[in-house]
Amino acid sequence: MWVPQSHTRFSWIANHSDQVLPIGHTNFSWFCTAQNVEEEERIRGGGLRRGFLDAKHGETKVQDVEKFLTRDAPRLLEEAGRLSELRAEETSPYKHKYEARAILKKVHSQLAACDPAGSSGEIGMKMEEAKARTELMLGINFYETEEVSQGHKFLTEAEALLSAISSKSAESRCHADYMDCLNHLAIISSMRDEQHKALELLLRAREVHRRARAPSSPSDLLSPMEKQLTTTCFLLAQVYQKVGDLHASAELCVETLDRQAQVFTEEDWKAQGDEWVKNAIQMSGYSLSMNDFESASMCLGAAEAAREKLLGNQQQKDRKLIFQGIDFHLEGVRANVERRKGKKFPEQVTDYESACVVVRGIVNSLDKVKEFYVLDGFCTEHIVVLQDISRFA
Repeated sequence: MWVPQSHTRFSWIANHSDQVLPIGHTNFSWFCTAQNVEEEERIRGGGLRRGFLDAKHGETKVQDVEKFLTRDAPRLLEEAGRLSELRAEETSPYKHKYEARAILKKVHSQLAACDPAGSSGEIGMKMEEAKARTELMLGINFYETEEVSQGHKFLTEAEALLSAISSKSAESRCHADYMDCLNHLAIISSMRDEQHKALELLLRAREVHRRARAPSSPSDLLSPMEKQLTTTCFLLAQVYQKVGDLHASAELCVETLDRQAQVFTEEDWKAQGDEWVKNAIQMSGYSLSMNDFESASMCLGAAEAAREKLLGNQQQKDRKLIFQGIDFHLEGVRANVERRKGKKFPEQVTDYESACVVVRGIVNSLDKVKEFYVLDGFCTEHIVVLQDISRFA
């Protein structure tokens, strides 16, 4: 009975001339029996060529490096950035970001295939900047699509490049990219509960801004570098809170709110206005707890103005905002009581007239609350408000 030859036999043993052997793949990978190249190619049937393992796949060699760096790469990166900002449908939330990633990977591959030999120092610098920016954008792309580990890898590589570039470049775009990279690395560190590492990264970002900004130039809060500083302040406020430094957190929160209010567009107010008002109210409450009535009044006034902007001509006001106003006036009364007990508080009420001013403020706030808590629908709350008014009327 004929037994078929095993694949392994033809993979490893030499050729047998006394019988016709079937051609095994490994037989011709390791012990090709062809007498010449033409016969080998005929037997292989156009199969794998010699040296295929040494080939670099996916890299398209760039012939004109200068043209690619000055025209093609910037255009592709701009397109990737545009796609990243597009809003996608809920069923495929990362559709445009994946499209952007495909472009970024193409640029990344082409940059890896660039031959810098013979390039001038300026072209070499442009190549480093393009590599750093591409890796930064890839890192952010992976982070935004919830592939944090891969994003961290690209951001770490970008940080090393941007650190070197920032130290010898005067372009604000390079410094803004470096700050952006440090901000995103800090976000990931904070997510991993590495708060002190996040704090160190954010302080470095702030130092990059301090060194790069010309003291004589006016502050343009809409420039890329200033936008990154606003983000840095916002993140620092959160990280300081997590490490227990509430005072530093409060100061940075106020700085962030101030910077945002100066540059917010109508669309920004629509998208982020509610959050801005809530943060301003929280800062008012913190200032009250620290007996800083001036700061509390400033934050509360800003919150009220922003809320009016959001609500337009609507009569209904935010309940929390109204009660914060009540608390502010009541705190003035409490401060005066404590002052009379011998404790040091700001001079809020010194005579009958100043006391009347405080009381009128309380009654006005309660009247606003009563407008919201109407009898039909909020019976209990309406009665409580009336009782409060009767105490001061």
